[in-house]
Amino acid sequence: MNLVSVITTFKNSQETISGTINSVLNQTYKNFEYILVDDGSEDHSLKILKSFDDKRIKILEPGDIGRANALNEAVKISKGKFIAIIDADDICINNRLEKQIDFCLKNNKDFVATNSILINFQGDISGQTNFVADKLFLRERLLEMNPFAHSSIFIKKNVLDAIGKYDNFFQKSIDFNMYLQMIIAGYELYFIEEPLIKLRVYEESWGKSDNKYSQFFFGFFGLINFYVYENYGVNFLKEDLKKRDLLFNLYERWFFKLKIYRKPESKKYLKSSHESFFKKGNIIQATSLFVRAIILYPFFWKLYKSSVFSYEFDVKKFIKFARGRNQEINLFFEKLNENI
Repeated sequence: MNLVSVITTFKNSQETISGTINSVLNQTYKNFEYILVDDGSEDHSLKILKSFDDKRIKILEPGDIGRANALNEAVKISKGKFIAIIDADDICINNRLEKQIDFCLKNNKDFVATNSILINFQGDISGQTNFVADKLFLRERLLEMNPFAHSSIFIKKNVLDAIGKYDNFFQKSIDFNMYLQMIIAGYELYFIEEPLIKLRVYEESWGKSDNKYSQFFFGFFGLINFYVYENYGVNFLKEDLKKRDLLFNLYERWFFKLKIYRKPESKKYLKSSHESFFKKGNIIQATSLFVRAIILYPFFWKLYKSSVFSYEFDVKKFIKFARGRNQEINLFFEKLNENI
C-alpha cells in the first residue's frame, strides 16, 4: 500500500480541530501519516492535539511562520508518495483517502480534488459545491478565481517539489497560486465530482473574513503572472524576482487606485444579504448588507450571477498601466513582444 501524508496546518483552531483529527484517524484507508503544524496558536489547539494518542500523528511547532511556510515544513518532512490536505476547521468523509488514491493509481494521475459539502460553524449542512470533472470547466473557474477547496486536494509529493511547493510570497490565495504554477509546469487538474470533504464556511473562516481584499489581491497578481506566461512564456514569479517586485509595487498602486476589488466585495455582500433574508429571516442584517453592496458597486444587479471581472481584459488594463509608469517594465514587455 502506498503511504499517504495527510497535512493540517492550524492556528487558534481549538473549536474545530478535534473533529478534523478524528475524521482523518477514522479513514477507511489506513496507510497514512498525519502531520499537523502549529502556526503560532495562542489558544488550546496544541493541547487538544496532544491529547490524541496515535502513532501516525506527527506534530511540528515552528511558531508563527505563516501558512505557506507551515505547509512547506510539513511537505518537507513528509514520507508519503501522495499528500492530502485538510484544513483545521474542515472534515474528511471517511472514505476520502481510499477514493482519491484509487483514482490516482487506476488512472495514473498526479492530482485530484473533489466537491465539498458546505457546513456552518456548528456543523449543519448549508449546501454543496458543484464543480464538474471537465478540464475546460475547471480552468474557467480558476480564471474567475473560484477554485475548488484546498482541503480536498490529493497530490503527488514530487509534483509539489517540482513546482517549488507553496510560494511564501503570497499572504493569501496560496493554494490558488499553487494550482496556477501546476498548470504552468505542465501538470493537469483532475476532479472527482462526489463530495469527499465537509468544508466549514462561516463569517470568520479563512476565505470569508477578508476585510482587506487579500484573497482577490494576491489571487489576481497570480493571474497576471499566468497571463504573462501563457502569452510570452515568462513565469516571472519564479524566474525574475526583480521584475516580480517591480510589477508588484506597480500592481499595489493600480489595484487600490482603481478599486477593482469593489465588484467581488459587492458580490460577497449581495450573497450574504440573500442568505440573511431567505435562510435566516434577519431583515435588518440583510438590509445592511444590501446597502453595503450598493455603496461598493452601484450596478450591483449585474454581479449576482456573473463573474466579478474579466481575466484577460483586466490583466491587459494593468499591463498598460505598468508600462506607462515604469520604463524598465515597458522595455520588459517590448522585448517579450519581440520574442513572440
